[in-house]
Amino acid sequence: MSGAPGEIAKLKNEIASGMKVYGILNEFQYQFGEEEDFDRQWRLFGSPGDTYEKIQKQGNYLDKEKDKFVNIMKQDQNEFDTKIGEVQNEVTAFDQNLDFNNYVEVAVKARALHDKLTTASNQAKQYNKNEQLTNNEETNYDNIKEMV
Repeated sequence: MSGAPGEIAKLKNEIASGMKVYGILNEFQYQFGEEEDFDRQWRLFGSPGDTYEKIQKQGNYLDKEKDKFVNIMKQDQNEFDTKIGEVQNEVTAFDQNLDFNNYVEVAVKARALHDKLTTASNQAKQYNKNEQLTNNEETNYDNIKEMV
């Protein structure tokens, strides 16, 4: 996008040049052979305004889409918070009622809990990235780090 302002300035100069040519033709009362040629002059004249109007409409559309995205993300985060609460309960209760003599069972539960925490940590990072992209305040997920 960094070249876009330069391109717009270049096109603006080209439009001005084209309008000068049409101005000269008008001064000499030049009659266009086809109406399409005459229409080109006014399409050229109006194209910057049309472009700005399209940019504005697209900006409005993108704002609405951003709002939808943020609302969906907030709903997902609420569900995520519930899952984090469940994982927190599992972490808290991990060492209770475990028979450490049955190390295979303990290892299986530990791996499953570790996988849940890894998934939650990755998901939290993604939510924070999305919040940055949408200029929203990042949610603090330090509780996941503590559980890990």
